[in-house]
Amino acid sequence: MRACCPSALGLTHRLLSVGTDVGRRLSSEHWDPQEINSYRQAIQTMAEDILSLRKHARVLEAENRMLRNHLIQEEMEEEQDNADKTQKLMSMRQKLLLSELDTKKLRDTVQHLQNELIRKNDREKELLLYQTQQPQAALLKRHQDKLQKMKALEETVRHQEKAGAGGKAARGRPRRECVEPPAQASLCTLLPR
Repeated sequence: MRACCPSALGLTHRLLSVGTDVGRRLSSEHWDPQEINSYRQAIQTMAEDILSLRKHARVLEAENRMLRNHLIQEEMEEEQDNADKTQKLMSMRQKLLLSELDTKKLRDTVQHLQNELIRKNDREKELLLYQTQQPQAALLKRHQDKLQKMKALEETVRHQEKAGAGGKAARGRPRRECVEPPAQASLCTLLPR
């Protein structure tokens, strides 16, 4: 990596820091360690592949420059006879075209790997979001279940009070009166008659 350009090194550091940051966030959640390690390894492998492909592309571009310079020199030399010169020029042009095709393929591969990395990061964010929302949904369901039980219990108490109100009133016993607070279940209090 000594010959890497600063932007390639910056990309590597960003990718590795993303992997480390994700690792820190994931360590506090309950995830399958094997899946987390698989994501980390995939991200690290892609980062290394991208750097390697960029380095290879730079080498090919340098070779292209050398071939172009050589081609220009060959064209300027008038001492060689035309048959050899034409054959060498065609060979160099063919090499140049092949080299340019290789460079284009490498750039396409780098772009594909970067897109893949972005997709994997997005998937990881979705998994983290799902993991954080899951406990909140369970807590909400528990509260809703408790609220339903309280309402059912209150309804039962009201029904029993209505059924028993005739007998209690005749005997002079205290009766129950329900008072409902603003946002919670009602509270029943005993009031003397």
